[in-house]
Amino acid sequence: LCGRPEPFAAFKGGGRIRGAQNCLLFAGPAGDPNLEEKCGYCGEELVLTAAAMGLGTCWVGGTYDRGRCLCCLEEGDELVCAAAVGLPPEGRPAGAPRALKPPAQLAPDAGGAPAWFRGGVEAVRRAPSAMNRQGYRFEYAGDPAPDGGMARVRLVGSGSFALVDLGIAKLHFELGAHGGAWTWGDGGVFRKAAEEKSCGAVVWRTAPGGRQYLLARHNGGHWSFPKGHVEGAETERETAAREIREVDDQVLIIFITSLAAYAVKGYEVDALDYVLKPVSYPAFAKSMSRAMGRLRRRKSRYVSIGGKNGAQRVDCARIYYIEADGHSLSYHTADGRLSGTGTMKELEAALADSWFFRCGKGVLVNLEHVSAIVEGDAVVHGETVQVSRARRKEFLAAFNRYINEVGQ
Repeated sequence: LCGRPEPFAAFKGGGRIRGAQNCLLFAGPAGDPNLEEKCGYCGEELVLTAAAMGLGTCWVGGTYDRGRCLCCLEEGDELVCAAAVGLPPEGRPAGAPRALKPPAQLAPDAGGAPAWFRGGVEAVRRAPSAMNRQGYRFEYAGDPAPDGGMARVRLVGSGSFALVDLGIAKLHFELGAHGGAWTWGDGGVFRKAAEEKSCGAVVWRTAPGGRQYLLARHNGGHWSFPKGHVEGAETERETAAREIREVDDQVLIIFITSLAAYAVKGYEVDALDYVLKPVSYPAFAKSMSRAMGRLRRRKSRYVSIGGKNGAQRVDCARIYYIEADGHSLSYHTADGRLSGTGTMKELEAALADSWFFRCGKGVLVNLEHVSAIVEGDAVVHGETVQVSRARRKEFLAAFNRYINEVGQ
């Protein structure tokens, strides 16, 4: 209910909620035997989401006017409880601190339990409950499968909202244990889900107006920073490097490691360099100097393509190769084929400090886009461009220089 202060403002018995304009109602089919627990479980997921957005929240069991809420329910639904939600007063935190029960009180026999169970109990310590009773106890129920485990929870107290509290506690345990599934009811069983570790990185560059962040779009349509599951015997940093490279082939990667074996791994992700620990200043400075040199060479250069109808400015990095026929020039680019006028000699001089190579009398190739050399000829963006026999040795030397200085 949004913009509806009546459930709290009209309550005759007082209550701790002041100025609330919005609330969440937790209700469902009256015949569901697990309705209260489900409202606690699903409701806490909403409450935690609101808290993550910076909103103030408070579960409410009896200190609100239920009658003003019943008209909002569908026929056959039963109202279980509510939660106030809104912006807290300025200067006051969204949540009030409270004393936490020790783990041993919530799980008395957890001494030999695995880390995921202890993590679940730690999350339960922060679970809200009526009068802060937390009238339930968790126990580790063994590990029947190599990739999981089991836990169980039982109520040890009673009260009007004991089952709501149980549902809230089950959600907290599930989150703290990093995934799994509960069965409903007192004595419900939790089956731990197998865990898969994901690794990635936050990659950005400085641009006019602020930073630009590298994002990956997934098959489901959502976006995220480059990240993915650890594969095989990969280390976390190897996974992160691989995921970055799958998204962007231009990001400079430098490994800082104590293992010389990363030199081999570096080739797999096209790393610029690797620096062995303990890091010495000369080694670090040399690596950074290589990186800065690579970035300087990547700065955009433009060429003006002139024709009968004027001229246009084109980024050299988007040019695959250029063909000349007399004074007519044909530019094969990422934006299609463009026509201009001039001579190959003039164009070669203008691009002398770029990675362009003259393969023959009338062809100038951008080495950045050469993906292979087949029988002496260059494969440029999927097309075979002939290299004259007289220039093949020089072309191969130029391509190797490009790989060593820029392509590594």
